[in-house]
Amino acid sequence: MMKNIEDARATKQQLAEQEKKIAQLNYMLSERETQIAELTAHIQQLQQSLSWKISYPIRYSENQAIRLKAIYRTIKRAIGFGGGLTSTIKKIIRIFTQEGPRGVMMRIRHIKQHHEPLTPKHRDGVGIHLGKYTLSDANKNANPNYLAQIRSLDLTPYDVISLDVFDTALVRHFASPDGIFNYIEEQHQLTGFKKKRLQAEATARQQHPDKKDISLTLIYQQPALAGIDPQLEVDAELLFCVSNPIIYDLYMRALILKKSIYFVSDMYLSQAHIAQLLAKQGYYQYEHLYVSAEDDLIKGDGSRFVSLKKEWGDKKVLHIGDNYLADYEWPKKHQFDAEHYCPPDEFFRHDTLVGPLFDGIKHANSAGLSFVLGSYRRWKLGDKSTAGWGLWRDLGFLFGGPLLYLFSQYISQKAQENASGQTTQLCFLARDGLIIKKVYDLLFKTADQETLYLLASRRAMTFPLWMMEQEACKKTKLLDIYFSTHSASTAAEIVERLGYDDLDAILHDLERYQAQQKDSIITSEKDLKALLYSHHSSLQAKAKDELAGLLHYLETEHVLGQDKKSIVIDVGWVGTIQDSLNEVMALSGNSKRFDGLYMGVLPIANHPETKGGFLFSPDNQDLFIQLAPFRNFIELLTAAPVPGLVRFHHEAPFAVFDETPNEQESHRLQIAQEIQHGIMDFAHTIQQIGVDYVPPLHATDLSFLFELLQRQASPEVVAALSQTKHARLPSSAFTHSVIEF
Repeated sequence: MMKNIEDARATKQQLAEQEKKIAQLNYMLSERETQIAELTAHIQQLQQSLSWKISYPIRYSENQAIRLKAIYRTIKRAIGFGGGLTSTIKKIIRIFTQEGPRGVMMRIRHIKQHHEPLTPKHRDGVGIHLGKYTLSDANKNANPNYLAQIRSLDLTPYDVISLDVFDTALVRHFASPDGIFNYIEEQHQLTGFKKKRLQAEATARQQHPDKKDISLTLIYQQPALAGIDPQLEVDAELLFCVSNPIIYDLYMRALILKKSIYFVSDMYLSQAHIAQLLAKQGYYQYEHLYVSAEDDLIKGDGSRFVSLKKEWGDKKVLHIGDNYLADYEWPKKHQFDAEHYCPPDEFFRHDTLVGPLFDGIKHANSAGLSFVLGSYRRWKLGDKSTAGWGLWRDLGFLFGGPLLYLFSQYISQKAQENASGQTTQLCFLARDGLIIKKVYDLLFKTADQETLYLLASRRAMTFPLWMMEQEACKKTKLLDIYFSTHSASTAAEIVERLGYDDLDAILHDLERYQAQQKDSIITSEKDLKALLYSHHSSLQAKAKDELAGLLHYLETEHVLGQDKKSIVIDVGWVGTIQDSLNEVMALSGNSKRFDGLYMGVLPIANHPETKGGFLFSPDNQDLFIQLAPFRNFIELLTAAPVPGLVRFHHEAPFAVFDETPNEQESHRLQIAQEIQHGIMDFAHTIQQIGVDYVPPLHATDLSFLFELLQRQASPEVVAALSQTKHARLPSSAFTHSVIEF
């Protein structure tokens, strides 16, 4: 019997998730249909013009030349990547045999990404003039301080301060009030609850036309809600209603000035319930709380103020609320002063980051996204100054916070599944692992787990493998990052990748080879590999020292013992550091092996059976196509404000860091601190509510959120992100876009 009930609940949950996905896809589809219609009309108008018809031969020739040039570049780069024409053809045949046409196309798209334009184009095709925006502009307050008037109100002339309750004195951790209904539906697996609840309220109002307002009791007497306890709604309000810092400061000033304070609400909740909500958030002292469900007087038709005018007499009154008619026009008509407080929709539409995304998130039918957006508003209302508050913190809270919360939740689940009586040691790899560890430790770490921030980098973990004999080096794929020609593959860049400034012989040979190449760019991985292996002995000597230093470091961090289950945690995407650690263990004769948990694992990863991917993995590719374009953006969100590790030595100083970052790396270090500030603020929001009570948030929500950002970001956001570049190899070649707008 219990199993049948659990199966039924699981089925309902799956149906709810499918309905949410459909709602999100429908929104995306409607947006794209609108854009297509607008573009089609514009194109038709343009094509009917005389100038368009006359210029056709010129346009045709230019377009063909551009296509041929692009095809030529892609083929040339593909052959370079593949190590020559013959080797490339063999690779294509192997990929086609194993993965089909889709696998080949994925590789081609990957290669084409290395020819990204430096100046982004906005969605309407108009170029973004980056000269209008500087990197420092993004550090300014991203949301106009249009609430300053409320903050600076002079209360001294007034005898009475009258406050609206919901969306004024209290705000919800949801984008709109019906987010509570979404939460109850998903949290308690009540399929269709939101729709039934809204309809029940509408029906109850129709059945009682003589009442100005109705009560929660009348709403839940409707047959559609039969068997559902209204206490679920009260409990949800208690959980997600929090004080509005701006209004709470005003309330405290009013208390200090010994003003009479009234709370006035048009609401179906009882007076006792609302008093409980206010008290929980620190609103203890006030003259009276008036609630429409109790006495059938409402602000919306002025009847409340008619009654209050008799009570207040000639007292000087200031009323504050978010409903323009009920909280501003009606009190003004009754000779009270009034201030219109910014309602949620207006707040969101004024926000530089959220404004263009708001309609999409609002209509996504996701309790999780509504919670994220509502929490974002509550967070920004809490800032009392404009200094230092800007886009990067906002990005951290709205995008990085939910991402790392879900990833940490995934790590917790997998770590518990892998527990085998041993202490579980979670090794969060530098540098991206720093913020992941902070979020995990705050929200999910258990007493039987050990978490460790492990210094690591692809260069520091792979270079020691050069100590192997040349034939062994050639067999491993872990050294391939030194042979890649994906980025600005010049002699200087390749030597920088190796991490030493005394490799004069290698630099000389590379420069001589580079000078012989067309456009003075090294494109052949095969030739590069041969050239570096001709210097194997000098690289091997340095690698031997680095291996000793790495082993010494791992020993001091107590990760070499067999008494712990060690799991490396990183963003991903192929698990190179994990594979290198296991190779180092084998080289040193240690039988210990590391498993890995990642944000995502690409299909090309080696040893996929030892790697788990949260967003996607080789055995779970549902979200790969949607999220693969955002890998650079995810790495920006997790970038740590600390220098990168270059290598280990066998004697002090054991670790060598990059202390002279270039301009782009310096910029990333600066904004990383701001992004992580926002991420941790979101994590603290989760902690305050409790992880067991957070509305369901899913990876599909993240995919939807990321796609909205890519398609609808404001020009300021596009400019700021477009000027922030990404390096995919262990060097300073920052040549790739964070997001391709």
